[in-house]
Amino acid sequence: MSDPNLAANPNEGPSDIDEFVSEVTVNTHGTAFCTIYPGEASGIELMTTWITAKQGSFVDLERFR
Repeated sequence: MSDPNLAANPNEGPSDIDEFVSEVTVNTHGTAFCTIYPGEASGIELMTTWITAKQGSFVDLERFR
C-alpha cells in the first residue's frame, strides 16, 4: 500500500524532490541527444546518475503544453 504523505503535491511548495537538469547536444551527424541528471550531483554521483535519449525518443515540452 502506498503512503499518501510521500506523494508530491505541487500546491505545497518546496519539497525534498531533487531538481534535474537537461542538456540537448547534437553530434557531428546532426543527431540530437537529451541527457538528464540531478542538478546537485558532482563527482562519482554525476558520472553514475544520468540518462540519455536519442532524437525521436523525446519531445519539446513547450510543444505539448
